[in-house]
Amino acid sequence: MIKNPIEITLTKEEVAEGLDFVRKVRDNKEKHGVRDMMFDLKNTSEGINTIGHLGEVAAAKLLGLEVNRDIYVHGDGGLDLELNGITIQVKTSKLPKMIFNHHLGFSTDIAVLAQYIGKDNRHAEVDPRFLIWGWINKEDFMEKQYPYDFGYGTRLVVESIQLNPIEKLTKVK
Repeated sequence: MIKNPIEITLTKEEVAEGLDFVRKVRDNKEKHGVRDMMFDLKNTSEGINTIGHLGEVAAAKLLGLEVNRDIYVHGDGGLDLELNGITIQVKTSKLPKMIFNHHLGFSTDIAVLAQYIGKDNRHAEVDPRFLIWGWINKEDFMEKQYPYDFGYGTRLVVESIQLNPIEKLTKVK
């Protein structure tokens, strides 16, 4: 399937817009008393939010799409991008693995894997480099996934090499 991911480095302007959005989302959550579900014990809640959103920005940049920057109290339901009516959820990880907390988390037509490869997990804005590995639809994800416990409960995982090349994304129907 996939051989080589595509590296994307965000500009200072893209990072600044991303940080502004993350700040607004976090302020909205605080205003409504919503706690983040943290699954990375080596990072902060803000660091996790920043890596996740900047991963969405990196995928959008590669695909020439606009990032969903609507602010919701309890998140966006996974809808990060849209391409010709195809809904896309970007899963950002520090590993070359697409990870979902559970099968219900896959709520879009397809998911794209963005891997953070910068130096500082707590401050992704300092070194905003990502690898965009590829994409997969829910049916294929469920067929290929395996359970794995990263130390905070079992998650569903698909290896990056099992994803479809990002270049073929526009051919999805």
